[in-house]
Amino acid sequence: MAVAALCMTFLVTACEDENAATGGTSRTDWPYPVAGVDKYTIELEGTDLSFELVAVRKGSFYMGTDDTVIARENERPGHLVTFEKDFLISATEVTQELFKHVMQISDPNRFKKGDNLPVDSVSYEEATEFCNRLTELTHRTFMLPTEAQWEYAARGGHLQGIEQTLFVGSNNLDEVGWYYGNTINGYGKRTTRPVAQKFPNALGLYDMSGNVWEWCRDGYSDYPDSDQKDPLVQSEEGPFVLRGGCYMNNANRCRMTIRSYAEADACMPNTGFRIYSPLQQ
Repeated sequence: MAVAALCMTFLVTACEDENAATGGTSRTDWPYPVAGVDKYTIELEGTDLSFELVAVRKGSFYMGTDDTVIARENERPGHLVTFEKDFLISATEVTQELFKHVMQISDPNRFKKGDNLPVDSVSYEEATEFCNRLTELTHRTFMLPTEAQWEYAARGGHLQGIEQTLFVGSNNLDEVGWYYGNTINGYGKRTTRPVAQKFPNALGLYDMSGNVWEWCRDGYSDYPDSDQKDPLVQSEEGPFVLRGGCYMNNANRCRMTIRSYAEADACMPNTGFRIYSPLQQ
């Protein structure tokens, strides 16, 4: 059985030429990710596959919003959430290549094919099974992130003071996300795009606004109106939370606080996931 190596490195700001995928903005001018954020590389022994996890330090944040102009009712009320432990979250959405290897299948998608594209058409049940198999393969615990963990990381986690933006990493969605306005291919159809082609947020997390909706571990429910610690809405049957918007959505549906949901067995071409792991095991 393959065993994953956990290697610690440090994030540095990328220096590349202008990239059309990021709307012409120079990567040398982009302030994120912030140098010194801890990043871990998981390498699967016996393969050339690896993926990155970013450390999110414990702390508190204001989840959701109290906005009544553009926000939907299910994004309110805003409420204080506190995390008492550090955690890790994957820098990108799970790719088709990684999903195929872990699940031992040749074709997980009902959509565009490509190893570096986010896996799509994956149900909550399949995403959970992937996490279970990856845990067995690596001897390290993996799960879907909770909805609160997802939003805390999207906001910049312990660096959230510099991450007050409408979308994840910017107020300009074209810089950080794939959505209805920029995903038409040469055949006139909108499609998902390879991960990590847009700019990241402060922690170095990519594609949290747009590309594919991302499953969270929580059952879907209204927000509480009281402070919470390490919240998780337990549910056996669902529906379950989806966050982040997708390539088919307009900009308003890719905002930081947007929420959706689906049944556990729903397989949709605009839905994928990223993964969580406890920092200390």
